[in-house]
Amino acid sequence: MVLNALIIEDEPFVRQDLSALLERHGRVRIAGETGTLYEAKELLQQKFFDLVFLDVGLPGGSGFDLIPFIDPQSKIVFVTGHDHHALKAFELNALDYLLKPVAKDRLAKTLARILPEAENPAGQAEKKRVLIKCDSGSRYVAPDDILAINSIGGNYVELYLHQGEKLILRSTLKFWEAALSAEFFCRTHKSTIINLARVTGVTGQTNGIPEVFLGQHPHPFRVSRRMASHLKTALINIKALT
Repeated sequence: MVLNALIIEDEPFVRQDLSALLERHGRVRIAGETGTLYEAKELLQQKFFDLVFLDVGLPGGSGFDLIPFIDPQSKIVFVTGHDHHALKAFELNALDYLLKPVAKDRLAKTLARILPEAENPAGQAEKKRVLIKCDSGSRYVAPDDILAINSIGGNYVELYLHQGEKLILRSTLKFWEAALSAEFFCRTHKSTIINLARVTGVTGQTNGIPEVFLGQHPHPFRVSRRMASHLKTALINIKALT
């Protein structure tokens, strides 16, 4: 499988370095390069690209202005010198967010997310199972199957599983923080822990506080104002791991 890539980057040396790294990878073909919004729109309307490497800061506008012109099936990788746009990138369900200068190993992890033959063992939460007790009896739960844990008071929590199941358990968030890997699980609210590997979308709110969607769960999970910046950092870190 060879991916057709478009690089939209206004700095020629960055474009050259990224192009060289991609070509060395062997499974990506540079199908287009440009440094302007106008040329980028033309290229995006002319053909389909599997991958679009998109600089945030472009002359006369922003890379975000090009989103309506990118095919929904294309995978977007934002490339920028700053990380303060990261949350918006995740709101747009970007494949990844790379900081300049782009490192070879970091780029390889990005490509491994969509190349089916690539091994990606770090992309799953730890395999150690957790023993839980519920009304139906005792059972083991794999951390990767957990979407979120939400405290409902009185030493009880709601455990949301990616298959759509919700369990009420006599437990505490403190127990779950100790039982789960901090690399993959993040406290987003005083009452909520989420599985970062299961994040499918982040929506911005008018008050500046995001909401997080996990797996196929239809409703977002809470993020407190205090934890919003922590979530942004955690999402960047999980992208680097997976």
